[in-house]
Amino acid sequence: MLLTGLILGAITLGASENLLGNPGFEDLVADAPARWECFTAPQEGAFGRLDNTAFTGAYSVMLHTPMPYPKEPCNNWNQNVIAKLSGKKLAVSGYIKTKDVTEAAIWVQCWRKNPWGVLYVANSSHDTPMYGTKDWQRIDLAFDVPKETDFVTVRCVIKGTGTVWFDDLSLVETGEAESGEPEAPMPPMGGPAPSSTASAGTSQTKLDKVEDEVTRLRNANMALAEALDQMQASNQQLMQELTAIRKQLKRLQESSGQPKAIEPAPADSSTPPKKEAPPLVPHGEDWRKLIECK
Repeated sequence: MLLTGLILGAITLGASENLLGNPGFEDLVADAPARWECFTAPQEGAFGRLDNTAFTGAYSVMLHTPMPYPKEPCNNWNQNVIAKLSGKKLAVSGYIKTKDVTEAAIWVQCWRKNPWGVLYVANSSHDTPMYGTKDWQRIDLAFDVPKETDFVTVRCVIKGTGTVWFDDLSLVETGEAESGEPEAPMPPMGGPAPSSTASAGTSQTKLDKVEDEVTRLRNANMALAEALDQMQASNQQLMQELTAIRKQLKRLQESSGQPKAIEPAPADSSTPPKKEAPPLVPHGEDWRKLIECK
């Protein structure tokens, strides 16, 4: 028993902690995976969502792009890992499933806050390219975190067109990085180059915020348009019901008949016409005498 406990303890101490929150997308907040953000550039038919096509568990995340963009936006699911990772060795892994996809990959970005910028970029397409239609496949990527790194971003990326699913991601620390700064590999297919300047990082951040705001406004406009269509349909139905009620009332009036107007009784010729009093009569005078004098 003592030997078994020591073995289990050694295994537990040797196991690396997954630095990603909700790595299997099973924890939900309002039908979306907690801790993860989705970015899809506005285009008809392009979207990202939670999906039940999973490698393990009940859910995965999916990205779908039906047609090429004029400028490739690299739609993605992403999570920022804020921890003391400067100078560490990290390994990221995950499972990817594709359908008619141009390219799918896991990206990592090492960020510095002051001055703002990207210190290092790597993606899994260099060692394990994923394209076309493939079943679930494990992807691994190891890298050294540059010094002065404040946080690391992990992205599940689609480039071009197609549909891709991601599940069971992991980001673990594997040791201390070697001396010297790593060179950031260039993403294939003309993807964005890593930047270490504050201006480039700031511009990219502003662009991301603008794109997120455009997406939010577009979704709000779509919701308003749908509500307006429903209101117009309801008004049209009410007008039809009102027209039907009016027709029914008209038919009821015609079937029951209209009451005849009451004609005044003919005047009796034997009765002399009644003399009306003048409008103004002096005080104390008999108005009958005034009429007879005339």
